[in-house]
Amino acid sequence: ITIDIPAKSSFTPIQIQLAPNSAYSLDVSSWLSQIENEETNISLPKGLHIVSTKEISVYYEVYGSNTYAQGTNSDLFTLKGRNALGTEFYTPFQTRFNNYPGINAYASFDIVATEHNTRITITPTSPIIGHVPLQAFTIILNKGESWSCRAYYIEAVNRPTGSHIVSTKPIAVTVKDDSMFKGHNWDLGGDQLIPVTKLGTEYIVIKHILNNQTDNDYAYVLATEDNTNIFTEGSATPVASLNRGMQIEINIQHSVYITSSKPIYVLHVTGFGNELAEAILPQINCTGSKEVGFIRSNSENLVLNVLTRVGAEGSFILNGNSTLVKASDFTAVP
Repeated sequence: ITIDIPAKSSFTPIQIQLAPNSAYSLDVSSWLSQIENEETNISLPKGLHIVSTKEISVYYEVYGSNTYAQGTNSDLFTLKGRNALGTEFYTPFQTRFNNYPGINAYASFDIVATEHNTRITITPTSPIIGHVPLQAFTIILNKGESWSCRAYYIEAVNRPTGSHIVSTKPIAVTVKDDSMFKGHNWDLGGDQLIPVTKLGTEYIVIKHILNNQTDNDYAYVLATEDNTNIFTEGSATPVASLNRGMQIEINIQHSVYITSSKPIYVLHVTGFGNELAEAILPQINCTGSKEVGFIRSNSENLVLNVLTRVGAEGSFILNGNSTLVKASDFTAVP
């Protein structure tokens, strides 16, 4: 495995040898200034490039703590490899929780180019630094260069939800929502997006098992085409009809089956109590894996949300033990 910063020739690539059925954690905290998009509305040489000789899975963890908030300000960004690369994206955001005021925390979407001379046209839906809503602007990035589009305001209603990004060559896009404020906590949420061409029309949102509250789990469904009907739980009556770039919020009281007439994004916001996080959900068709590895970096509660087809509930092995995930643990999704 080689880890590099292509747009920064002074960076010495990192080489990792990884044995089969094993995981590795690389601490990048000493070179955060080289990869974090601290500036906005400017081309930066901060794209991170990871290449391996065989198939791997990778996630990027922001493991932060906050002196004033209760708990940690952390989230995982699942890097989706070639499934993250495309030439058209829309940006889903949660629209319920404001960013914590006074600490320079905002919602943003970040773009990284994979090839030289990539022309990217961005149409924000809300004010972002340097640009006004619904007025397209174009940037040009070379391989490994990144660009951050930061929301101008911290209020959740002013997220750049449904902003449209089109490029001439493959790019990757990440959404991030820093210090989402709920109760006495503020927490980071975000994930790497999937391009429009790889979206689906069938999703399942799993209600978080440790949430006793009714105001923690939300699904944000964003349409990529006009006249997109959204359905839940197999109903023939749509809960909404959306045009491209429009989004609805669904409160998740239990695990929910969501379908649509045209491709959609589904962003799931959940957490422990008032500790929030979020993730882009994959479509349930043509997705999934028979083997997943992960590393635990702190001592807080760990919950696995497992989704499988009927008939496979008793086939799971966790760290070599077939008794930890039992068939009786599963319940049907309505």
